[in-house]
Amino acid sequence: MKARAVIFDLYGTLVRETTRKAMFDAVQQMAREVGADPIAFASAWFGHGTHGPQDRALPWIESTFQGMCESLGVELDAHRPRHLTQQRKELIAQTLLPRQGALRTLAKLHARGVRTAVVGDTPADVPAMFNRTELATHVDLKMLSCSDTCGHAEPRVLAAAVRELEVPAEGCVYVTRYSHAGIDAADALGMQTVLLCDDAASPKPDDLPFVTRRFETLLEVFWMAADCEPQALV
Repeated sequence: MKARAVIFDLYGTLVRETTRKAMFDAVQQMAREVGADPIAFASAWFGHGTHGPQDRALPWIESTFQGMCESLGVELDAHRPRHLTQQRKELIAQTLLPRQGALRTLAKLHARGVRTAVVGDTPADVPAMFNRTELATHVDLKMLSCSDTCGHAEPRVLAAAVRELEVPAEGCVYVTRYSHAGIDAADALGMQTVLLCDDAASPKPDDLPFVTRRFETLLEVFWMAADCEPQALV
């Protein structure tokens, strides 16, 4: 059955998965630059969430960096908090790079008249950063909340996305790489669900009994949503 809309989870689904180690290494490098103990600095950073100090107002982020460093016994010059804030933004930007096949899949869905949305829980400044990416130009609806639910779509956000798209839930497909809560919520709403199973970290089939389909690539989502055969793309 052809879908009228596809709703994608953000992290690990439309954008590349960023490993905890990569984040940890980057944060430790920031610590060395300000003369802080790398382990203690990383502990303080991740105490504010995966992306570190965050809020809607940049001055708040800067003051939090100041407080973090003071608690670690590190004195910062007047310009250092702003520099740390910029480094944090650059680090987050690396988490918004499209995964393989994402841009092509979105473009083909649009060409077939299928509406698209992205949902997820993010730091408060990520929505604006996402809007400046190439991915955003192919997405009709962006619903990125900031409520610290480990990066996955909340049930209320999925329900709101269906309303905003003005498409019956039965005509929507929800795509995620690992969001159990998102799969459960989408199934409860009556949506079709797709789980990307592209590596050993993906949930096993028995873990998510309500999944409609399991695919290894995003392009397979297009084939399903457009109700066409893979050969038609060659």
